[in-house]
Amino acid sequence: VRVWDVESAECTRRITGHTRSVHCLTVGAASPHGAPTLFTGSRDHSIKLWDMRASGGCVQTLLGHSGSVTCIGAHGWRLLSGGGYNRGADDDEVLSVDASLRCWDLRRLGSSGSGSSPCLWSRQAPSPQRTDASSPLSHSLMPHGDPVLSLQLLEEQVLTSHGGKDWTARIWDLEPQSALDA
Repeated sequence: VRVWDVESAECTRRITGHTRSVHCLTVGAASPHGAPTLFTGSRDHSIKLWDMRASGGCVQTLLGHSGSVTCIGAHGWRLLSGGGYNRGADDDEVLSVDASLRCWDLRRLGSSGSGSSPCLWSRQAPSPQRTDASSPLSHSLMPHGDPVLSLQLLEEQVLTSHGGKDWTARIWDLEPQSALDA
């Protein structure tokens, strides 16, 4: 990831630390009165939080996705992340699909000693029931689930779009965790 000065059009910093490509990023605060934080999601299945002050180092790594982290959004104390394909080392073969949407509580960061995970919940985005029996592809050969391609975090809902066999858009109520297919 590179940070650019818009006025001078010069790169002011390079941020490295993921072991595979970065798929998404957003800026927020890791606490209500915290410093600006860069959140990055990667094909290495992790989310990294970067201090955007002068030090610029990685301050936390969040683990839990079993595939690429394809999208993230931050609002207040919530960070949401969506999972995607888990690809082989050659980046061609799809090994599995992480079709999860995860909600992280940024207030819990750094409290790993207390036994509480910063991940509040994880919900799967299953593929809609397929009614087309004439499909040439066998469902047993294809990875199941719809990868989360994008999300928009609102006050009490999140809007998501999903790929896979059937393209869908969903509206999730954050409390309780549910999804309505659109």
